[in-house]
Amino acid sequence: MTTNALRNAAISTDRFRERFDSSMEALTDALDDGRATVKHIVKTTRNRTEDLLHDTVRNIKRSPLRSVMVAFGIGAVVGLVVAKTGRR
Repeated sequence: MTTNALRNAAISTDRFRERFDSSMEALTDALDDGRATVKHIVKTTRNRTEDLLHDTVRNIKRSPLRSVMVAFGIGAVVGLVVAKTGRR
């Protein structure tokens, strides 16, 4: 009786260990995939941001007066919205 109980406990322990190892392997794979995805997103975002900054600088250099007028217009609109919101 005791021998059967010990044998069953050993079998259960081995099964648990196999399932645990399998779960750990799946978790490690998922984390590696997630890490690779995040690195790709960061690289893509960085490249797009640098491209946008380059384009912005080029456009400002190409037509500085227009850039100043656009900045003034945006500032005026933001100022009006803030002023109206502050009065309430």
